[in-house]
This record gives sequence, C-alpha cells and structure tokens, in this order.
Amino acid sequence: MKIKVNAIKIINIVLMIIMVFYALSQQSWGGVISGIVMWRLLFLGCIVFGIVSVLGIRRKFSLFTLLSIGMIIIVFTFNNQNFSNGSNGYELLFAEVILFSLAMYRKDYWIDSAIKIMLLLGVFYASMTWLSFFSKSFYDKIIYPIIASVNDISHVGLSSYYSNGFTAHYSFNGMYIALAVCLAIGFLIPEQLNGKVKNKWIKIIFVMVMFGALLLTNKRAHILFTAAGAFLAYYIYNSDKPTKRIIKILGLLIIISVMCYLLYTIMPNMFEFLKRFEESSEEAGGITNGRYQVWAIAIAFFRGKWFMGTGWWSFYRYFGAHVHNIYLQLFIETGIIGSIVFVMYFLNAFIKNILLLRACRIKKIMVENKEERYLIISLVYQTFFLLYGITGTCLYEAPTLVPYVIFCSITEHYWSKKYLNK
Repeated sequence: MKIKVNAIKIINIVLMIIMVFYALSQQSWGGVISGIVMWRLLFLGCIVFGIVSVLGIRRKFSLFTLLSIGMIIIVFTFNNQNFSNGSNGYELLFAEVILFSLAMYRKDYWIDSAIKIMLLLGVFYASMTWLSFFSKSFYDKIIYPIIASVNDISHVGLSSYYSNGFTAHYSFNGMYIALAVCLAIGFLIPEQLNGKVKNKWIKIIFVMVMFGALLLTNKRAHILFTAAGAFLAYYIYNSDKPTKRIIKILGLLIIISVMCYLLYTIMPNMFEFLKRFEESSEEAGGITNGRYQVWAIAIAFFRGKWFMGTGWWSFYRYFGAHVHNIYLQLFIETGIIGSIVFVMYFLNAFIKNILLLRACRIKKIMVENKEERYLIISLVYQTFFLLYGITGTCLYEAPTLVPYVIFCSITEHYWSKKYLNK
C-alpha cells in the first residue's frame, strides 16, 4: 500500500512539473517539444488530477472548491469562442491547473517541488538576460538561433535584445523574471529560532541580481507591480511591530533610492523603463500605450449583455487581441455571473494570505519557517498578478496563470491546515 501511495505522489509531481515546464516555456524553448506530445501529457494531467479532485470533493467541500469548479464551468460553457474556432489549448491548460489545485491543496508533499522548479526556471531566464546584456555576441550566436528556430521571429522585429533574454518577446521574459524576484524575496525570511537570516548578504545579493534582471526587461508593469507586492508583504510581515513598520519602510525606500541612483550612474540601461513612460506620454496612445482606446472599444463591444456576457474569449476572437484589463474583459465576456466568480476567487486567496501572514507574525498561529516563507512569496506574486491584471493579460497567459493558481493553492492549503482543522 505504501509503495502505491508513493507511486501516486510521484506521478502527481511529475505531471505538475510537466505543466509548469510547459507554462514557463512559452515564446521560448517550449517550441522544441512536439505539440502533440505536450497536449497528450496535459490531457493526461487533466484526467489524473480530475480523478483525484472528485475523490477529494466527495470528502470535503469548501468555498475554494466551489469557486474553482465555478470557473471551470464558466470557461467551458459561457459561449466559449475558442471552441467555436476549433481551438482548445488554453482551456486544456486552464482545466489542468484548476483540477491540480483542487486535487492537491489539502496536501503539502508537492509544494517544495513546485517552488524549486519555478525558481530554477526563473533563475534560468534571469541568467540569460544578464548574459545577453553583457555579451551581444552570446545573444546573437547562442540565444537568437534557438529562439528564431521555434518562434519564427526576425532580429529586426525584436525590442532591445537583452530585454527579450531567452524569449521571443520581452513581455514573456518579464513574466518569468518577475516570478524569480517573488521567489527570491522569500529567501530573506529569517530563521525563527534566532531571528537572523543565514547567509544574509548572499541572499540580498541574490534578490538584487534577480530584480536587476527584471529591470533589464524594461517592462514597466512587471517592475512596478512586483515592487508593490514586495512592499505589501514587508508591511504585513512587520505586523508584530505596527509602530515601527512605517519608519522601516521609509528607511528601506531611502536605501533603495540611493542604490538605484548609484546603479543608474554605472548602468543607465537598467532604467530604460523610465524613459518608456516619457516616450509613451508623448505618443498618441498616451502613457497606457493605447489601452484607454482598447477599453473604450471593449465597452462598446459589450452591447449591454450584463448577465452572461458576449462569450469567453469573444473579444480576442473578434479583434485579435485581449482587452489588457482582465477585470474588464471578464465582465464583458462572462457578465456579472462570471466576473463575480473570478473576482471572488482572486479575493479569497489574497485576503486569506494576508490574514495568515499577519496571524503568524503576531503569534496567533504557529508556522514553520518554510511555511512563512511560502506565504510571503505567495503574497508578493498574488499582488503582482492582481495589479498586473489592470493593464495586462495575466489571466489569459500560461506563464502567469499557472504560477498564480499554484500560489493560491498554497495559500488555501495553509488556511485549511491552520484554521479549518482546528
């Protein structure tokens, strides 16, 4: 029996790793893998996680379970325009990651593996970005031939080569490295026994290197929203010192400002994203790069279909692009019913994460150092995702969808472990 249980765990972890590798290889080396093979593996994951989910739901039911099932129903039944156009790739991945979440959130044996594999891939993309920045010949001779062979891109069509790193588009590179920054921040959490960070300066340097790579992507939203997540997590983390945390945050801001100024004098290219604000403000589309116009078009496209919307992915299928605001797009495509379910899912995980982290800091609940670290990482990434959703397409992109659902699952796991099982 024990051998069978271990075998099932191994199968689940392997299928999870395949899912993460798929999600974090978009517009990069993922094209090397046969699409037929990958779809079959993702479908196998849906079946396995689906069976485990059904068995788990029969024993326990929760708001998290209800919202997760609700999202799957909405995606598959609310006039899905992908199905109408013969496409089901996104829906397959969406179903797999949600079913994985339902199957695994009450267990913890998979969490370490998920964190490690996401960190490994994030560090890989950050490293490729730094290597591209320091050596254009490395990019031209090593990275570009691989990327061009699987993405059909031209060197001329790329933005600053180092901003793309090992991807065909700097937006995807920003997604991957933002994840690496969130994970790196978690390793600054001190050991509970002595309140000191082991290898403190090595970990600080690690965070700086990851964030430096994020600066090189020139992605404004990714940089600013990841930083916002870090500051929110730092604020909640200092809940045991409510009178001092504002002062500590102000001091941290001053230190970071001085460091950024010094870094700017040495490597000005790392702050190209600031120039993008100035350049875009002078263009016709304004600082949002034309997003206001897209939002206006989306509202007009809505045509008053309040109840169930115009259909899942209908805006993309009609205009060839997303709305670049997931909340507006959800409302337009799924109406009041669909958007409420999704927003409740977002808030459920976000609020629980804040409550959990605060509770462990004021000693209301006891957690291991590793658990506290994962809650920090989850809060930083969830904040990034929810803010990025205002101007981006994170719900509809595999590199952000999969990590986000995984972190929501981690939050729900610790919530059920610390509160529901009392």
